[in-house]
Amino acid sequence: MTARQSQAGTLTRTRCSAATERAPRGCGTIWRNPERSSDLVIDLGSLCAANVRSATPRAVRLRRILGVWAMSDGAADLAHDRSDWLLLLLDRAALEASGPDELDPVRIQKGMFLLSERGPARGLYNFRAYDWGPFSSAIYADLDALTQRGYLDESRMRGRTWSTYRVTARGHELAVEKAGRVGSTTVGWLRKAREFLTTRSFAQLLRDIYAEYPNYAVNSRFGVTR
Repeated sequence: MTARQSQAGTLTRTRCSAATERAPRGCGTIWRNPERSSDLVIDLGSLCAANVRSATPRAVRLRRILGVWAMSDGAADLAHDRSDWLLLLLDRAALEASGPDELDPVRIQKGMFLLSERGPARGLYNFRAYDWGPFSSAIYADLDALTQRGYLDESRMRGRTWSTYRVTARGHELAVEKAGRVGSTTVGWLRKAREFLTTRSFAQLLRDIYAEYPNYAVNSRFGVTR
């Protein structure tokens, strides 16, 4: 067993067994964060270095789907509270997006990363290369604040120790208001970003992110090389 100190606390690695959550294919690795009570089960075989090296077209695909927000696309209101962007990303209905209503922490982190790096809210959060890519502990603080204010519901997944998040009726009202303020072009970009997140498995999402942002793979726990 090994442990690593991180922004979010101490992460402890244990191997899968019959008594633990199974990875999607075969035995994986559970990364446990006792402070956040969040476990992620990773299928190491699907994230080998060979898979990432052969995924050069993935960067092209990400650029084709999302592109890079330009000021000519319309200026988003960056005077919003930072958590407004988080609420917008989480509200599938306000964005008129396909996919599930709830999002898990991995997809939330990656969504806010893409928004901060190539979307209409540049520099929204500061990210560091982490065990499964770009990570910002401030996102957890904002999720907690939105939940406490009644804008989000946090649901513990059965058999797992991490949560998913979805907007409440009160949160949806606020998200619709914010969507009207930022305009249709911004909402369209957020819709595409959300659908990008929800149509990929954990492994596929990481490979796409690493292909476009190899510097965020340097601390990867999956044997990924730049």
